[in-house]
Amino acid sequence: MTVRRLAYELGYCYRLHRADLPGTPDLCFARPQKVIFVHGCFWHQHHCKLGNKRPQTNQNYWLPKLERNVARDEIAQEKLRELGWDGRRAQAIVAGLLDVFAGTERVESGRINDPSRHYPGDVCIRSTSDPQVWEKAFEVRDKPVSASDVQIFGKKCIDVGVREAAVVMVNEGQQALDRAALEAWAASFGIGLTLFHGWEAFIEQVLFWSEKPQPIAANLATERIHARLVAVEASEEAVQLWAKLISAK
Repeated sequence: MTVRRLAYELGYCYRLHRADLPGTPDLCFARPQKVIFVHGCFWHQHHCKLGNKRPQTNQNYWLPKLERNVARDEIAQEKLRELGWDGRRAQAIVAGLLDVFAGTERVESGRINDPSRHYPGDVCIRSTSDPQVWEKAFEVRDKPVSASDVQIFGKKCIDVGVREAAVVMVNEGQQALDRAALEAWAASFGIGLTLFHGWEAFIEQVLFWSEKPQPIAANLATERIHARLVAVEASEEAVQLWAKLISAK
């Protein structure tokens, strides 16, 4: 309860015990894609005074059980990393691509876990006529997205007056959504909604939006993605991967 209370007081929203994630994390923060495991030091054999204790009786039963706990913890953490529960890189890539289309002065991409963020989604574009107005909002998801996820994001856009919303879905296991139904739902509230299924669709659209010739836009995208990735301290391997992908377009 102490951890939950602290998270709440810091302004974070979370879900408890998500069974669809490896290890069933105790607290799950959807926006920053972070999790917290509240583990007892003894039961999970932490390297501390309490964790270093060993059972004094029935060791044939308890020692293997404790070892299994540690093994499960390691597997869960590895699988969470594989599922992309660190959205910094995906958000940085979207922001870098949008820099090419709209310019760095119009593209806003705040800290992923900033509860004071005053716009919907992960990346927003300011209006050319009024910098105080958000023209487009982009939600970047590297985990599977449901129709209700899209609608929740759409309602946030409606609440703050953003009339163009887009969801960039880059998880390899993403299932197809009913685009027509979701677009009709958004239109009933007076907003436009675009769904991008995979990186290639989004990259092609941004290069098309850009007024620059495609080869020039692609080279600029490489530079801007590099700058955004460096800003979030992504690995050099991640930077090189996206440079190769963009140059192939």
